[in-house]
Amino acid sequence: MPSSANFADPQFEPSDEDLLELSREAFAGVAELRLTAREQMRVRIAALRVDALARVAALIASRPGPARSAGSDEAT
Repeated sequence: MPSSANFADPQFEPSDEDLLELSREAFAGVAELRLTAREQMRVRIAALRVDALARVAALIASRPGPARSAGSDEAT
């Protein structure tokens, strides 16, 4: 429902209802965008984590000396 409020008029005094409607319209899609961005970030973090763990495993495997397992209690 379009409002008859004229926010461009410096003499206009908006009511509380006018301001609530303006706020609802201004932030209508924010919650959905936030959820989408959060899910994209989770996916990106998961992919980066897999990559980081693979790099660490490759570095450990390339070290000279006796074979080491990732879960060994050996002091380095």
